[in-house]
Amino acid sequence: METQNLKFNDLTREVVEDFISKMSKEEKKKLREYVESHPRDSSSSMFAMVKSYVYNNYFRPKPVQDTKSRGNTFADALESLLSDDEEDEE
Repeated sequence: METQNLKFNDLTREVVEDFISKMSKEEKKKLREYVESHPRDSSSSMFAMVKSYVYNNYFRPKPVQDTKSRGNTFADALESLLSDDEEDEE
């Protein structure tokens, strides 16, 4: 699946579900851990969180410059959280 040309608003529930179904076991584990550590009170807010996670990690165009120089965006914070999870895994 071509991921670089899709915009955030292009990610419908069906696109997200299809993408998750094609994730590797390790990617699904990271997503599950993220969702479990950030519970939401409704299905729609859960979808928004998962959609943001999927977009920022797989569909968002990668900047040429170092993202840290732009400050702490949501994507930076999420990337930091995910890298911490990888270090904790044994």
